[in-house]
Amino acid sequence: MPEDGVQLTNKSHLLTTDELIKLADLFVRQGVNKIRLTGGEPTVHKDIINITKRLRSLDGLQSIAITTNGITLTHHLVELQRAGIDHINISLDTLKPDKYEMVTRRSHRGWKRVIAGIDLAIQLGYSPVKVNCVVMRGFNDDEILDFVSFTEDRAVDVRFIEYMPFTGNKWCDKKMFSYKEMLDVIRNKFPTLETMENHPNDTSKAYRVPGFKGQIGFITSMSNHFCGTCNRLRLMADGSLKVCLFGNAEISLRDALRSGCSEDDLLALIGAAVKRKKKQHAEYLEKGFQVGKLQAKSNSNCKVSKTFWNPLCSIPENCRSYDLKETIPSNNVLSYSLGSRCLLEGNELLDSSLFSNNLGDEVTVPKTPDTSLIENRFLLEAKKLNNGTSSERDYIFEERFLKKRLLSSRKVGNSYEGSLGLLKSLKPIAQVRYLSSHQTFTHLDKDGKVHMVDVGEKQHTKRTARAKATVVVGKEVGDLIRQNSMKKGDVLSIAKLAGIMGAKKTSELIPLCHNIFLSQVNVDAQLSDDLERVEIISTAKCEGKTGVEMEAITGATVAAITVYDMCKAINKGIVIEEVCLLVKTGGARGDYSRPVSEEKYYKKD
Repeated sequence: MPEDGVQLTNKSHLLTTDELIKLADLFVRQGVNKIRLTGGEPTVHKDIINITKRLRSLDGLQSIAITTNGITLTHHLVELQRAGIDHINISLDTLKPDKYEMVTRRSHRGWKRVIAGIDLAIQLGYSPVKVNCVVMRGFNDDEILDFVSFTEDRAVDVRFIEYMPFTGNKWCDKKMFSYKEMLDVIRNKFPTLETMENHPNDTSKAYRVPGFKGQIGFITSMSNHFCGTCNRLRLMADGSLKVCLFGNAEISLRDALRSGCSEDDLLALIGAAVKRKKKQHAEYLEKGFQVGKLQAKSNSNCKVSKTFWNPLCSIPENCRSYDLKETIPSNNVLSYSLGSRCLLEGNELLDSSLFSNNLGDEVTVPKTPDTSLIENRFLLEAKKLNNGTSSERDYIFEERFLKKRLLSSRKVGNSYEGSLGLLKSLKPIAQVRYLSSHQTFTHLDKDGKVHMVDVGEKQHTKRTARAKATVVVGKEVGDLIRQNSMKKGDVLSIAKLAGIMGAKKTSELIPLCHNIFLSQVNVDAQLSDDLERVEIISTAKCEGKTGVEMEAITGATVAAITVYDMCKAINKGIVIEEVCLLVKTGGARGDYSRPVSEEKYYKKD
């Protein structure tokens, strides 16, 4: 324990027994087959026996384990075994009573109770009894061989754990004693040490000394991480879900429960957290990274302030990659994919033969086969104007608001082939007006009064819509989001969930929207490469009589507002911009794809 103690969590912030069992049941029904009760110290919970019994009654749960300091084990173990505890882990960092007293700040009599608890567990048939020992250079590294000898006549599994940095343990890289160093020490004394077979998701590398009843293992959290095979989640006493003990990101399932969230929404919240699980220690240990450079991370077991639960949240979907080539009618929109080449210096105008100065004149731009509206932001799109058919879209291109550049071009006849670059301008980059042949508002009657459109006579068709929003957060906030270091929790996951739930509640928020049965809602939120912006894409689908444009736009908007809410403590100057519909398919009016993607730039004051 830290010398200055820990801040105890207010009781009202802790999960009740019923809430704990409800969440456990949800996890078990999704395939979790083992639950470990840990802490803190689980045996001090007044309802520990009842909790164990209720967990044991869950259909599909195969194993219940407990990790304890062992102080009260002799008093509770028999009853815990009857209640359903299958496996026991006991934390013990020293076999010397005086050293135990120093590290635990308890009487040395506590050490005797722990040893008695280990022996009782063996007598009750627990095999092996796991003993967890955190090895620290200069503290107990001289006891490694004693712990190995401890397995000679006891059926215990002593697991040596590499010292890890957490707030309160006064992390110092000099205390770090690596797995390889431990192994060398042991093999010098026990050269016949042999490896044992490990299960696919084991955190410990198992070894044994031939002839010994017990075994040893190494939990190599620092020097040789096992994150790639980790299948563990941690539910804190206050209901916060952590997908990695080493990471800071938490999502409050307690607040979700108490907000009346449905089971589907709870699963959505859990799914979002799991999908953001990093490949290794929240990506702190990169290739070639030196352990000594690692800063102490926060162990959030005792945090009181958690992610504020926004009821506008639901299941995340994979919509990180998208291509609108197939949804953009090639006979309506001409697109040039430009990429980063547009970010060159210069203000050159295109040859005047390509663009006239008169608003509304025809723009002639050659087609290219590779076009994408989303993957590249700087696009030049035009359409032949006023061709006499009201069913076709009319695009008026305002050339006077553009600064243009022709890159890698060559003139062929009266037109150009090449890539067009739209450079930053003092005025808006481009303005393209979409003029519909239907000039009346459907939500107004003949007298100009508001009414809800009757869609009863419309046909059922498959309808989709995709919208976007951009949140300019600034690099400081972006870096905190990337590190999952925002105090309110995982910004991107919560924003995704909020956006999806927002889309589902569109008819409650927008007065004249119909209540639509959505077949799918996807919201994706990602940081830009420069960490300045959060890019949000919202997609809605249904099969019905009216479109889902508003659902897609609402999803993007709510996600953007959620990003602002979670980050405003750091930067109240966050800007939400570019909320717009990108694509719409289905319905009597046909398909729509946004003709121009505009990019705005904001600089920090």
